[in-house]
Amino acid sequence: MSKKMELKKKGVLLTIDLSFYLEMSGKPNLDAGEVGLITKHWQTWFSFFNAYTLGEPKGFLIIFLGKEVEKEIEAAWVTSPSKGYALDLMAKTMLMSAVKEFIPELATLKCAPVPKVNKQIRRKIASVGLEMKKNGILNHKYAVFTYFPYKGGCEVCLLKENCPGPNNQFGK
Repeated sequence: MSKKMELKKKGVLLTIDLSFYLEMSGKPNLDAGEVGLITKHWQTWFSFFNAYTLGEPKGFLIIFLGKEVEKEIEAAWVTSPSKGYALDLMAKTMLMSAVKEFIPELATLKCAPVPKVNKQIRRKIASVGLEMKKNGILNHKYAVFTYFPYKGGCEVCLLKENCPGPNNQFGK
C-alpha cells in the first residue's frame, strides 16, 4: 500500500442490469410496473451515486448512494412494502453493478470483502461522508468498501467470523 493514500473520485457508466436484479430477487420475471419503477429510480438515483478509489495502484474501492436514497427507501417500506423491497433491491443492484465494473472478478464471486482499516484510512473515508466502525459497518446502508484491485475473498475479510453472506466459509 502506498504511504500517501490519495482519494480519487471515479466516473462510471452504469446501465440498468435487469438480469442481475432478477438474479438477486429470485424472481423469474418482472412486470411492467416494476420495470418502470426501476428505470425511473435508476436515473434519479444516479445523481446520488458516488465512486472513489483510495490509494493506487493497490488500495480500496468506495461506492455508495447518498442518504437521500436511504430516506426514500425507508419511506417506501412504510407506504408499500413491495415497493420498499423493490427499491432496496434496486439500490443493492446499482451498487454491485458498479463494483463489478471496477472489479470484474466479483461478477462470479459475488462478495466484496471488507478490509481492515487504520485511522488514516478512516479519516480519508470520513472526508467523503462515510464512517466505518471497528466492526466494519459503514454509516450508509447502501455502501461498499472493499479492496481494489481484488485481493481475495473470505480469507481477507474483516467480517469473516460474523458474515451474513452466503459465501461465508469461516463463521457458520
